[in-house]
Amino acid sequence: MNNLVRQLLSSASYRFERVTEDAPPEFANFAAGQDGRTSLQLLNHMVNVLDEADAILTERDRIMWQTHSWDVGKEQFKFVMQRLTDFMHANVVDEELLEILIHGPISDLFGHIGQLTMMRRLSGKPINKVNYIKASVSLRQNGQVGAVRASG
Repeated sequence: MNNLVRQLLSSASYRFERVTEDAPPEFANFAAGQDGRTSLQLLNHMVNVLDEADAILTERDRIMWQTHSWDVGKEQFKFVMQRLTDFMHANVVDEELLEILIHGPISDLFGHIGQLTMMRRLSGKPINKVNYIKASVSLRQNGQVGAVRASG
């Protein structure tokens, strides 16, 4: 089950890269509706969701990240994702705990990546088309999160 969760994290990382690449600077302030979060606020929330998952696994106190710019937020996301992935690579985690992570923070993360994808389209800057079935998302031996770009 550890490998399944690691695969989910790699997939989320790949989809995050896809939705954030080439986003114009003004996208950070885009909101889909009057009361909706901006893309930057959503990114900040995603960093905190990942940190919550990491805190659950490592039994440490959560960090409440503050994301002040799009580029900093992307780096925070990658940092926390890598920390979580490193832990998953180095430890065998109890199945019950992994189930909590899947139906909690990991599912939440995929939902928010979908929101950002929709927001890119609504803002007039959709992501480039990709066939996720053909995407080569891998679990690297050293625990690095990553994926090979897919074509078409």
